[in-house]
Amino acid sequence: MRRPSGWKLRPGPVLRTLVLTMLLPAVAASADEAGAKTAVAGLWSGGDSLMRVVMQGERLSMTVVAIRDAVYGPDETAGKPGTPRRDDNNPEPEMRSRLLIGLELLEDYRWTGRRWEGKIYDPGSGNTYSSRMELDGNRLRMRGYIGMPMLGRTRHFDPVAVCDESVARMVAVSGAELALCD
Repeated sequence: MRRPSGWKLRPGPVLRTLVLTMLLPAVAASADEAGAKTAVAGLWSGGDSLMRVVMQGERLSMTVVAIRDAVYGPDETAGKPGTPRRDDNNPEPEMRSRLLIGLELLEDYRWTGRRWEGKIYDPGSGNTYSSRMELDGNRLRMRGYIGMPMLGRTRHFDPVAVCDESVARMVAVSGAELALCD
C-alpha cells in the first residue's frame, strides 16, 4: 500500500493508546515484581517462633528472634534447665554451641524474578533443605524440600504488626528485645 505524498505518521490518540496498551503491562509487572521482592521483609510469626526477614543487598537473611520454648526444661538432657536453647541437632559438633535466638537460617537466598530461593537450615532436625519463599496473600509461605519442590513441606508465617499475648510471651521467655512489645 502506497502512502499519499506528504502523508506523515503523527502521534494521535490511536497510536498513543496502542503504545500505552503495550507498555503498561510491562511497567505494572515490573512494579509487582519489585513489590513482591521486598514484601517478604519484616517480622513473621510461625506460632511457636518469631523470625525477622531482611534484605541484605541482593540476598535475603532470616534470623530467629524468639521461640516459645527458649530455655531447656527440667527433664531435658541437652542443656542445663533454664539456660538458652542451642543448636543441639547440628550435624557439625562445633556448631552445637550456637544459641537458637539470633541464628541465621538462610543460605544463598536470591530473587529469581518470581520468588526467593536458596537453602534453609532447620535447627529442629539439623538438616539444610532447598527452599522457596514468597507471599501467599498477606502470609509468608516457605517450602523446604529435598530434590524437587513437590517432595517437601510448606510452612506459613503471619505478619507481626502488634505485640499480642502470644508474641509478648515468646519475647519474654526468649529474652529478646522487640520494640514492638515495649
